Amino acid sequence: MSTIIKASLSLLVLIVVGCGSNKPVTDWVTDSSIAYPSNSWITAVGSGNTPQDATDQALSNLSRIFKADISSERISSMVFNEYLNRNSRSFDEISSYEQNTEIRSALKLLNARILAQKSTKDGPYYALAGLNRLESEQVYGAEMSKIAKSINGEIEAYGKQENPFDKLRLWKRMNTEIGLLEGFESQQRIISSGNSSLYDYQQLVKSVDDIGRVLRPQMTLHVQTDAPDLVKDAIINNYEKVGFTYNPNTENPMLILDVSFNQSKALVERLDAIFFNWDITIKHLDPSDQNRFKTFTVRDRSGSTTEINAKARLDMDIKRRLTEKLPDFIETQLLESAEY
Repeated sequence: MSTIIKASLSLLVLIVVGCGSNKPVTDWVTDSSIAYPSNSWITAVGSGNTPQDATDQALSNLSRIFKADISSERISSMVFNEYLNRNSRSFDEISSYEQNTEIRSALKLLNARILAQKSTKDGPYYALAGLNRLESEQVYGAEMSKIAKSINGEIEAYGKQENPFDKLRLWKRMNTEIGLLEGFESQQRIISSGNSSLYDYQQLVKSVDDIGRVLRPQMTLHVQTDAPDLVKDAIINNYEKVGFTYNPNTENPMLILDVSFNQSKALVERLDAIFFNWDITIKHLDPSDQNRFKTFTVRDRSGSTTEINAKARLDMDIKRRLTEKLPDFIETQLLESAEY
């Protein structure tokens, strides 16, 4: 994964708490428009039984304003998680502090702020979250510019790359970055009241899409194995979900899977059950270099009260474990490209 993607996925959001003395006095719980007018701010209020609950709810409510408009086919996980501030201790409305908060989501809301917090004597705690439109538009513009610069560098590296699988890795990274670019643009469009800057990157988007159209037909698999059809089919199914095609007749596969499967009856002390130990190993081979890629391994034990039921459970466990483990391996390890 590239530096820009890592930076994008782990970018820290600045949380600023406090209400300056020069701001008008108002009950922002019911109306924040005096202190934070809508032409300059996007705000949301949260409440809870604790100060932290109020903060979490306010930021979650703010994210929902953006979530309703975010759409990008390139980003598989569009959920806005709550933005948590774990180190707060004082919640007096006149207090202030700064806290870095990590956003644990595929597409994050940049530049979110806690503008004010307070509590009533016997009631719940309240928090006001917001984004300054002008400032946030500049933050988003800078982030999109960094992503575009990274993509341009990867397009240049792609043109120099000869190995088909390395080309695929580069395209996957570029495609993810285009998704981030489109997602941030959707958020920026809300912040800037409909203005869009994505047109600046239309040629970049087209270039990455053109690369994808060339590469997708080349994403073919060969499978070398003596494993049962159930194992082979379960493995192939997981690769097809991420865009590969199993074609044993193609003369130039992009990737060869060398699959080994072992099972043996386990020695256990229980008299009322039968267990099988089993393992699957998948070596990912480049047709031009047989030891090029990473190896995937999964192992488990499956059992039941009879041998027939134990074998049936074995079949179910194989499918389940492959579905749980293999797609993530393909996306985060096999297709993760080195720095170029």
